[in-house]
Amino acid sequence: MDYKKWLNENIGDLSGKIYIVTGATGTLGTEIMRNLLYLNASVIMAVRNIEKAHLLIANFKKNSSTSFVRAYALDLTSFSSIETFCEEMISEYTHIDAQ
Repeated sequence: MDYKKWLNENIGDLSGKIYIVTGATGTLGTEIMRNLLYLNASVIMAVRNIEKAHLLIANFKKNSSTSFVRAYALDLTSFSSIETFCEEMISEYTHIDAQ
């Protein structure tokens, strides 16, 4: 079965939904992000390497018209990084649907 057909039939349109994807620059994270964007979700990339994330975003935008995608620095081994990330999420978004 075509996976895009499966996504459409079993998940459907995610317009208006906001998802945080940790590890979005890794293989699995990138694929999750690609599928969320395909379904019109807004994606917040939580990544250690912000430059790599920006290159990935540029590549997505070059190859397709994507929904909202934005990268934020997050190092899960650093409490200050986690605190900063959480403060940014609280100040910039009214809700987050899933992580």
